[in-house]
Amino acid sequence: MNRKFFRNLFLSMIVELAFVFCCFAANNQEVIRIRNVLEEYRRAWLANDQEAVMKTLSRDAVLMPPHSAPAVIGEAPIRAYWWPSGSPFTIDEFEQPLLEAYADGSLGYVRGTSRVSWTNDPNGKKEKKESTSTFLAILKKDKGKWHITHLMWEVP
Repeated sequence: MNRKFFRNLFLSMIVELAFVFCCFAANNQEVIRIRNVLEEYRRAWLANDQEAVMKTLSRDAVLMPPHSAPAVIGEAPIRAYWWPSGSPFTIDEFEQPLLEAYADGSLGYVRGTSRVSWTNDPNGKKEKKESTSTFLAILKKDKGKWHITHLMWEVP
């Protein structure tokens, strides 16, 4: 074997490693962006900001509520599901540890747990409530921005 062969082999290995590290870094950036969307979602709920919550979702988002409840599909049905008229509430606390996140191209997911506490105010009577759940969010990147397309959660 000659010296030129080993030099070319070494250079090709360097190029391949650079490509792998480049892809890993790009994928890592997308995972950070996906995690940021879930943080925006959490903060929007804490701010009790309907519009900010909806901005984290795609227009045709699908909610898959617990206990085999029917899916809620699209912007208007989601608004009606989460903010029914005559049922005012305030989110008091929202913890959302993210346990796993992954991105590949324009698709990604996040898996985690959550604990939410809120105050209902039906008919002027304040009621404190709390819920814990596990969740899975599927996200899609469209025009450079990630949105939640599917959100499923289960409560014990």
